[in-house]
Amino acid sequence: MKKFAILILTLILSLMLVLPALAEDTTTAEEENTVEAIQLDWKQDVVDEFVAAGLDGNMATVTLQDGLAFEMLIPEGFEQRELTEEEEQMGVNLALSNEATGAMIRVLDCTFEGINDISGIAQGLLSMNPETAIQFALINGKPALIAGMQEDDSVNITFDLGNSRFVQFDFAPLEGNNLLAQFFIASIQF
Repeated sequence: MKKFAILILTLILSLMLVLPALAEDTTTAEEENTVEAIQLDWKQDVVDEFVAAGLDGNMATVTLQDGLAFEMLIPEGFEQRELTEEEEQMGVNLALSNEATGAMIRVLDCTFEGINDISGIAQGLLSMNPETAIQFALINGKPALIAGMQEDDSVNITFDLGNSRFVQFDFAPLEGNNLLAQFFIASIQF
């Protein structure tokens, strides 16, 4: 458990410290509380850092069923695969995997009745598992929540698109893929 918490903390700190061109501190007000958020933007200097780290991949535009489109990095070695029955029941729209490393990326488009923003998602995650690592962010100008999930060694990035609509990206495993996960998170653009 401590190993996973350290891994998530390392991911979040790396987003803020290791890639200074990628992250800036911003502050947003959440009712009476002040929440520190990180700001991530996919800029040329971040792309240069990606290449300098020896990583490779391509940006791709993904369009969901209702026409909503976004761009994201598809890392080298990741291929689209058919959804499992369980993933279809969960509402997964896209699944990518890297057979050589066992890593996977999934995209879910969801609407939650009664949850108006990502702070509601954060409260729900923390009520289910108080040890979930949570970080609020602005990723390429969109409000997002980064949550570390110990039970499956993953990070979930949830974007708030308004009207109780959220798009979630799952990346796993983190162990051995921490740097790649950082760049993947920063690449997502609506």
